[in-house]
Amino acid sequence: MGYHDGTAKTVLGKYTVCNWGGASGGEGLAIGHAKNSLAGLGGHSTDIGTRHKAATLPPVPYIGSGGCTIGLELSDSTSLIIIGNPPGGQPDDVACPKVNQVAKIIDPKLS
Repeated sequence: MGYHDGTAKTVLGKYTVCNWGGASGGEGLAIGHAKNSLAGLGGHSTDIGTRHKAATLPPVPYIGSGGCTIGLELSDSTSLIIIGNPPGGQPDDVACPKVNQVAKIIDPKLS
């Protein structure tokens, strides 16, 4: 599926993610985990309508400008990470509605 092919990689020593996106760059999605609580990742609590505690996380610069990053806390030591990158040239917050939608789809499947 282009330059993001779903291969797992470690990002900035915090997250292990698989990412997908188009061959031309721009819009993309990464889903992974971190061995830390949301607070330990520098998150700010947010309510997106999920069962698990959610937080917005600092930008992740490996995907261009940083995109929109949401974490769902699974335990005191593990969080699910969802990173969205906006289509080329658009502001990072354009990716947030899609990231929130993905979080809501995944959330009920988590234990």
